[in-house]
Amino acid sequence: MDEGLGPGELVSELYCHRIKDIATKEWWSLMNKQSKLCQLAVMDMKTSEEKVVEAFKNYPEKVITLVNEVLCLSLWRKEVLPALITDPCDKMSSRFPLIYIIMYHESSMVALLEIIMFHSEICIALGDAAVDLVDYCAAQITRLISRPQNDESKHEILLQKEEIEFGIGMRCITIILYLAENINSLSLSLTTRMFSTHDVPLLLCSLIDEQPWIREKNGEKLQFIDGSWHRKCNGSLAGRHEANAWLAVHQLLLHPELGKFYGVTEYAKGKFMRMEVKIDDYLVSQMPPLRELKQGLLYLSNFQLPEQKPPVMLELLPEMTNALLSEGMKGWSTISKIHKKSILEHSDMATIADSLPFQEAPRNLCTHCTQPAKSRCSKCKKAWYCSRNCQLQHFPYHKIECEPVGSVGAEK
Repeated sequence: MDEGLGPGELVSELYCHRIKDIATKEWWSLMNKQSKLCQLAVMDMKTSEEKVVEAFKNYPEKVITLVNEVLCLSLWRKEVLPALITDPCDKMSSRFPLIYIIMYHESSMVALLEIIMFHSEICIALGDAAVDLVDYCAAQITRLISRPQNDESKHEILLQKEEIEFGIGMRCITIILYLAENINSLSLSLTTRMFSTHDVPLLLCSLIDEQPWIREKNGEKLQFIDGSWHRKCNGSLAGRHEANAWLAVHQLLLHPELGKFYGVTEYAKGKFMRMEVKIDDYLVSQMPPLRELKQGLLYLSNFQLPEQKPPVMLELLPEMTNALLSEGMKGWSTISKIHKKSILEHSDMATIADSLPFQEAPRNLCTHCTQPAKSRCSKCKKAWYCSRNCQLQHFPYHKIECEPVGSVGAEK
């Protein structure tokens, strides 16, 4: 998997392709390089290095190729995947691992964007492609809000598809935050797109109201943290995704020229009132900027924004998305047949091993605050804690289910 290539060489070899190129021999080679970059970016985070980010800074035009890859895979998932899953061919079921890898690769590319877009230079390098990216993120967050209930009777590949879509949506929250933080350095079209076209502030308020990062299973509340579900305890801190949603709302609604781009409707005022009530002292203690947001929401829900003259501009359209859609409009069925043939003829199973999702080593998290933990309950050996203070605070809840190791076996 191009083990000898460094981040700079891998980035320099990235290129844009069309939807019909997916699953071809050339695409598998490109995908391996992109997957390697994602793995290196994750390792950079652990070691506090920025080799991958520096590589993209040296080749800023290559950031656009990542957006192109995400858009291609998104349309493939929407238009081509259903035809592959419903195909009656017996051999196709044996190729589901390959189909899963193609689906998961979209999540990997979104993860790579999430990592490198922390840096303002990368966001600015997006240029006009930021319009395509905000359209994509808005669609994924909307899917999060309207996510259907789990149906275990669905085909396994469809269940995996829903989990992948959920993970993508959660990462898109962070990407929206980074775009909001750099909104003044990007085109005015992006500002209009976020405020007028998609009404991202209201979209994020609905997201916070819906709380997709909280799930209930078997009467127990679970919280989505670091890519997996953990039991949520009373007094648990807000997760990263929830915090990023709040901070993005803060960044957008406290924009100094908000009145030029955003018209507050009566429906929005009612939504803002609900958000303002949610910002209590406990939440402010975790995210101090929310104190200022609380005042801003209160103002927006009770007063009219002062009229400001909107800027004169030409709105940019999502060119990359439109180009890919025009390709698909010539015949999705034809593209599906090409991909089916490519997947059925793919015999290099080593590609599957090389392309498997890169997993971080599992970390033990504090049962009380969900932070990384190093010690656990000496009695049951199940509950982990980051500090003695957290263990004492959680004990009233833990003592109900705490059982000494071996006690169950002794009773039997």
